[in-house]
Amino acid sequence: MINTKLKPGISSSGETIGTNHDLLIEILLRLPAKSLLKFNSVSKQWLSLISDPKFRFSHARHQRIRNPTPNSLMLNNYYPPTPEFQLVPLKHDTKIPFLDYLNVPRVKIEQSCNGLFICSSTYLVNPKNKEWERYITDTSFDYFADYCTSVVDDDDSGYSLVFDPLKSPFYKVICMREVNSEMGKFELDVYSSETESWGLLRIPFRKPNGMHLRAGVFCNGAVHWYSHDETTLYFDVDSESLKTMRMPPVVRRDKRVQKVMYFGESLGHLHMVMSDDHSALEFDVLEMASDYSRWTYTAFSVLGVVRAMEEEESTVVLFVDGRAMSYAFHSGTSNKICDIDPKPRFAGVAGAALDYEGHDAYQYFESLVCI
Repeated sequence: MINTKLKPGISSSGETIGTNHDLLIEILLRLPAKSLLKFNSVSKQWLSLISDPKFRFSHARHQRIRNPTPNSLMLNNYYPPTPEFQLVPLKHDTKIPFLDYLNVPRVKIEQSCNGLFICSSTYLVNPKNKEWERYITDTSFDYFADYCTSVVDDDDSGYSLVFDPLKSPFYKVICMREVNSEMGKFELDVYSSETESWGLLRIPFRKPNGMHLRAGVFCNGAVHWYSHDETTLYFDVDSESLKTMRMPPVVRRDKRVQKVMYFGESLGHLHMVMSDDHSALEFDVLEMASDYSRWTYTAFSVLGVVRAMEEEESTVVLFVDGRAMSYAFHSGTSNKICDIDPKPRFAGVAGAALDYEGHDAYQYFESLVCI
């Protein structure tokens, strides 16, 4: 028998939540963005609440506290005809966002910062001589990021985003541009979304050798760039000042200089990945100390590839920070095999112990053969 007495109680609970504005907000703040977009159609009240910029900022802040790591990685398709991007999901509930409603052709992500994207757009003017023309468009989308802004850029400028939803609903754009090519002089300007204008800040500087203006990374209140010099620059947002930061010692192997394969931030830590060969599975992962005093190394190198009779059992053995790890080709899983003692140094050789590499590892088979 169905207990009909429960129905009035359930209805009463729904009405209580629906009429209690503060309680409704507390519930909606805990829901993912995708669900909130669907709930826009529940009622005019819900649409008004979810569309409120204050609520959206509170939601972004609340979600960032609960989930400080990204949902996925978006891969640039470098100006495809429609604004579609490939996605590397880091959480199972992430799906590819379709951004065709932006109504902007050939969108390319220039940078991202805590869910805020800065993009550029191009269209083909003359297909015969492949001339491209850039234009500005003010577009916002809410599916994957809270905001999207588009800029015009060239080879002698770079734009970096500053956005921390835990501190402020406003963002800044740091522009570094060349003002005198003959003298090698550059200038730094700052745009604030709070004032909707470029500030009067003008900071002249000389760019370190090989400093990548488009590779700015926001971490702990500052924007960082890497270079090929012994030092590089970072911009302290609060004090509005440029400061110097050490670059890792350049490692040369076979007269080749290591290349920067990755430069980014995660959970307040600045990371850099370097390798002397982009096609080799051997690279160094570095992390900058919080006081900018030094880079610490975590080395990855291949000790051996182990094929198996059953394809799904084939593995590659890696040396990772004093450990031997196995990585399964088929399943993509990794496991620790054992700890490894540091590689001994030759007498008279100073410095840290070297890492084990592939040429240090040799196959061993148990055998009773005597020679």
